[in-house]
Amino acid sequence: MITRAGITAAVEAVTANPPPAKEVEPYPAHDQEEPPLGIEELFDDVAIRMGSPLFSKLQKRYWELPHVTNRPLVIAIQDFHRAGSLMTSSTPLAQYLYGLNHHWYHDQDGKLTISAKAVDVHRIGAKEIPSGFFNQALAENISAVLFTNAGTIPKFNRLGHEGRYRSERVRMLRYGSCYRHDPNSDKPQAFLYEVGAPDKDPET
Repeated sequence: MITRAGITAAVEAVTANPPPAKEVEPYPAHDQEEPPLGIEELFDDVAIRMGSPLFSKLQKRYWELPHVTNRPLVIAIQDFHRAGSLMTSSTPLAQYLYGLNHHWYHDQDGKLTISAKAVDVHRIGAKEIPSGFFNQALAENISAVLFTNAGTIPKFNRLGHEGRYRSERVRMLRYGSCYRHDPNSDKPQAFLYEVGAPDKDPET
């Protein structure tokens, strides 16, 4: 239970795990890496692996508990079902939650146009689940699904290296992509910086 500004919400945490009897190594040797999934397989794989624990939480009916009734209920989920899953989970998860697939193109004036198409099911082999978590029965009792791919060991490394325990013998670079503030852009903004550099504002 968390409280802020006079509002109390209930948060239930869960993880998406590898299939039964299969272990995930965060950094497998090159000769042990799994073959990359195609884009459609990736979306279905993430939806099935994250949809299963979310569906299981619905069956728990936490909203009926006395201390949760009439309060916002949030499910916080993290994806550990395969190596590197945190790099690819956010977009497929959003597709599964709302049951929508987005397509885009630039019109003759260069304006970005986005359209949505309904997704009915996600299928991997013989496993099939309906898409649209928030369309399912009982999901009206869930206020939000919380996901982040930033709660990782590198983040804790940066916290230490930006603080007073920074070591001058260590240099740490962070790179990736972030939101591009251009309404007609179809790609994110790339970034690269040295963690703890004196000319850079620390992370908030």
